[in-house]
Amino acid sequence: MKSKEQQAIDIFCNLELMALQGGILVGQVMTEDPVSASSEQSVAEIVKIIYSNPFHHLPVIDDENQLVGIVSDRDFIRCFCRNTNGKAVNLNQVMVSEIMHTDLMIVTPETKLMSAVEIMNVKGTSCIPVTSDGELVGILTDSDFWEILLMTLEAMKEPSIMEMIMKANLDSNATLLDAQKGADDIETIKV
Repeated sequence: MKSKEQQAIDIFCNLELMALQGGILVGQVMTEDPVSASSEQSVAEIVKIIYSNPFHHLPVIDDENQLVGIVSDRDFIRCFCRNTNGKAVNLNQVMVSEIMHTDLMIVTPETKLMSAVEIMNVKGTSCIPVTSDGELVGILTDSDFWEILLMTLEAMKEPSIMEMIMKANLDSNATLLDAQKGADDIETIKV
């Protein structure tokens, strides 16, 4: 699995090729192999997973890794709102299948990123599952966009980093931090 930093480097290094191919693909930006849930898990279990991790959505899969739904932290709030008789909701007795969304927009790793962004914008959603032959392979979230944008802006702010990346003899393990170190060396040599 590539880090977001490596994904950004790949995008920078292949901008011309991507333009010829019609743009950046979802598979180049998505979070691969996301944490997922089963529809048979209790909401209490899912609450623990979501609130102990830096994400807000969990794809729900079946035993064959086929996507069957998605649940978000906002669904937990709706779960509490369902009970109008004033009694406390026992989250151990509410199953994910009762609160998950099943009417999903999905994309594939080969979907153009621009198309996925348009879908998310029109639907007003902050995530979209990524499948291949129905099997969950990733998730694309607004956080992915922010991370890539932040790295892009950082690289643009420091032209020497962008030059290092674009010219680069960066190996597959290189990072923007490595590029920054290389850029510092170049600046030192020039002075």
